[in-house]
Amino acid sequence: MDATQARLAELQAENEALRRAIEAPVGLLSAVLDAIGDPVLVKDRQHRFLLVNQAFCEFVGIAREALLGTTDLDHFPPEQAAVFVERDEGVFETGQTNINEERLVAADGHDRVISTKKTRAYDADGSAVIVGIIRDLTEIRRTREELELHRRAEIRAEEANAAKSRFLANMSHELRTPLNGIRGYTELLAEELDDAGMSDHSTYIDQVLTATGHLQNMVDAILDLSRIESGYLHLDPERLQLRTAIDRSLATVQPAAIASSTRIEVDAPAIEVEHDARSLVQILVNLLGNAVKFAPGSTVRVRARLHGAQVRLSVSDSGPGIAPDDREHVFDKFFRAPTVEKDREGTGLGLPIARELARAMGGDLTVDDSAKGGAVFTLVLPLIHEAREERVA
Repeated sequence: MDATQARLAELQAENEALRRAIEAPVGLLSAVLDAIGDPVLVKDRQHRFLLVNQAFCEFVGIAREALLGTTDLDHFPPEQAAVFVERDEGVFETGQTNINEERLVAADGHDRVISTKKTRAYDADGSAVIVGIIRDLTEIRRTREELELHRRAEIRAEEANAAKSRFLANMSHELRTPLNGIRGYTELLAEELDDAGMSDHSTYIDQVLTATGHLQNMVDAILDLSRIESGYLHLDPERLQLRTAIDRSLATVQPAAIASSTRIEVDAPAIEVEHDARSLVQILVNLLGNAVKFAPGSTVRVRARLHGAQVRLSVSDSGPGIAPDDREHVFDKFFRAPTVEKDREGTGLGLPIARELARAMGGDLTVDDSAKGGAVFTLVLPLIHEAREERVA
């Protein structure tokens, strides 16, 4: 081989090395672009596709080979393609990055909302090109719209709930005044009948007083419920012996217990707590009252124990208990078990209110769903709870 041939072979080898050196970055760039999840495109000054990644091909549903060297006018509806070309031309002319939201029918046939960012750049020869990145906003937009609808629905629900609570509170106050008058005048009438020696009519008077008392209990329950559902409940903790709260509740239910031959046993050591006394007594009266009402003639046991920084107080009875299917509903508002006699007084609000009060005090009220025979309710409270406006709704 002479010197000329040797030199020619050397030049060919250099050219091949240069070709590989040029192609290697292009291949690497394509691999990098294909690894990007968002669609990416590059167009030349004639708006022809020079480079696209796999995500772009999948988004528009057109193969890479069919896209390269073509323009938007070859693939999209004329009106839509004309808009793309016009915006691209603006980027070419001004050099300003264009960010725009557009609608495009994607390969899945659905109308998609996309955000396109297009920037002017230059290739190795100094020719202007456009680099575009597309972000599919369809799911984000749908999620935002759903969240906005949900937010508006919540606002409407809160407004409706507040209106309902105001209505219940106003109606309850309006009812309480005449009920107090009925009760007062009925008691005066009972006294006058006794003085006149007409006590044989006292049965009717007792029925009126019983009915009035039932209505007053319903009004009180509705007032409590409206106060809780309004979102705020004022608690005023004070230091007291737990046994003191138990004794106050016993004084309320003892007459009904004696009348129904129900025995109440208390096992509570000296435990000092700091809680809203009225709410604590209200919970205990409800639990004891239910035990006397639904398990007459049984033995009701009140047991309190200290567990670390908590006190656990259970009220159990030896009555028929609660049906398994009903246990999960006993704290539902207005729930009355199908097995409860219709003539038993009750609003179906006592237990729901008692649980809400317990939770507002930092504890909870539960029913033992494993108890066989009788009913067992357990009140768990921290020993001390801060005084503040409690949001319980």
